[in-house]
Amino acid sequence: MEPELLHSGEVEKWSRTARGMAWRLFHVSVTTREIRWRVASEASQEKVFLGSISVPRIVNAKVDPNSARGDGVHTVFVVQEPAEDHEFRTDTLEQAQHWVQHIKNATLPKTRRKWPTPVSTEVPTAPLASSVSLPLTRTNSNGSSHGSLASAGMLDSNAMVTEIHGQRAVQRPVSETDNATSKSTNDPVAPTRDSVSSDTDVSERCDESPIVREGYLIKQGNMVKNWRRRWFTLSRSYLIYREEEGTPTKGQIRMCDIKLTRRSERYPDKRFLFEVITSKRTYYMMASSQDEMDGWTDAISHILKNPSDTSSLGSSGETAS
Repeated sequence: MEPELLHSGEVEKWSRTARGMAWRLFHVSVTTREIRWRVASEASQEKVFLGSISVPRIVNAKVDPNSARGDGVHTVFVVQEPAEDHEFRTDTLEQAQHWVQHIKNATLPKTRRKWPTPVSTEVPTAPLASSVSLPLTRTNSNGSSHGSLASAGMLDSNAMVTEIHGQRAVQRPVSETDNATSKSTNDPVAPTRDSVSSDTDVSERCDESPIVREGYLIKQGNMVKNWRRRWFTLSRSYLIYREEEGTPTKGQIRMCDIKLTRRSERYPDKRFLFEVITSKRTYYMMASSQDEMDGWTDAISHILKNPSDTSSLGSSGETAS
C-alpha cells in the first residue's frame, strides 16, 4: 500500500557538504512511511533523492530553542532517531511547530492525529476589534439601502445592525441606543491605519511618508519557494511590493517590525541576495547588481537607525530589470 503524504515543502537541514557541516535547503516530504529530503535542480526541475528517516525509527520530534545551531533568527526543530539527531530550521516558530506536528502524526494512527492550523503565507492583517458596530442602514424590500438611519431621522423596527466579534459577523435588531450613537457620529466610521489589510494599497490610503527608494527586485515566495519580480517601494513606514509599478499592493512590511537587513548567503547560486528579517518571517530579495543591493540595504538600515530622519536618505533608487 502506498504511504500517505502528510506534508511537504522546502526547509533547511543541518547537513554535511564539501566544505563541512552547513545548513542546506531541501524539499522535504513527510509520509506515514518515511521523512525524505531531496534537492531541487533548477536546470531540470527534478528532485534528486538524498536521504530519509524511517518513521518506525523516530523516537521524538520537537522544537529545540536551545540548539547549538540556533542563530536567534531562525527556529530549529529536531527529529530524533536512536543513534542520530536530524536538525532542521525554519524562518518562524509557527512553521517549525507545523512541521513537528506533521512528523508526530506520521507516527500515530489516524484516530490520534492532531492537525496544525495552516501557516499563513502573506503578511498578517491587523486583528479586528473585539466588538465593532457598523453604521446603521435601512434596507427596503426591493434590496436597496439608504444611509444612516440617524441622519435620515428614522428608526425602522426591521432594521438590523451588524457587529464584528473577533472574526465573526453577527446581526441583531437596532435599538434606541444604537440610533443615539449613530446620531452622535452622523457619518460612517472611517477606517483606521490598523484596519487596512495586507492587500490594500496602503501607500495610497495610509502611508503619507515620502518615498525613499523604489524599483524592481526578485523576491522569494513564502510557502512556495519560487522567485518572482516585484516592484518595491520603501518609505519610513512601510516596505511595500506589487506585481508591477502602479498595480495594487501584493504585500507590505512595516518598518517597525524589521529587525535587521543584510547580505544573505542562504542560496550560494543567487548573486546580490539580501534578507529582511522580521519577528515573524525572513524575506529574501535579489538585486541586479552589487550597487543596487547595497543601496537597498543601506536605505533600510538607515531608516531602522534613524526612523524620523530623512535628511540623508537621498532620492529614489534607479533600478533596471
